[in-house]
Amino acid sequence: MQLKAYVAMGDAFMRFSTVNKQRSIEIVLPLKNAGQTPGYNFTMWCDRKIDVPTADPFTKAPPPSQRGGASIIGPHTNVDLTMFIIGIDDATLDDIVHGRKRIYAWGRCDYVDIYGADRHFEFKCWNDTSFVDSRCGVSPHPRGYDAS
Repeated sequence: MQLKAYVAMGDAFMRFSTVNKQRSIEIVLPLKNAGQTPGYNFTMWCDRKIDVPTADPFTKAPPPSQRGGASIIGPHTNVDLTMFIIGIDDATLDDIVHGRKRIYAWGRCDYVDIYGADRHFEFKCWNDTSFVDSRCGVSPHPRGYDAS
């Protein structure tokens, strides 16, 4: 266990759902502070996209000053980062289920540890290719994760 705040990805998943009577994809990315101290000035940013498996859709996160308000992530605390893609047509759904398209999710959180050091966790991930009961896991994209 880390004394300083240490934020990383928990057990993320994606599932098919309905939002406003439209077929949708819900993406749940739990971020966990596994450290023994809080992370201060905690900000998050994320994005998502459906694209072919060879795509590289990842855009850069805006700086923390251009995001919403800052918060504190307590020690041993989870923050669920939830996103939706609303209005999935039959052809796109079929492409996802059969692996012709992937669901990409990426983002970054920034925070200050108890020692005053700037820290971050940046993630690039995509859906696992097997669905069980309209749900699948999330794995790191080959471009992976980065943290300080």
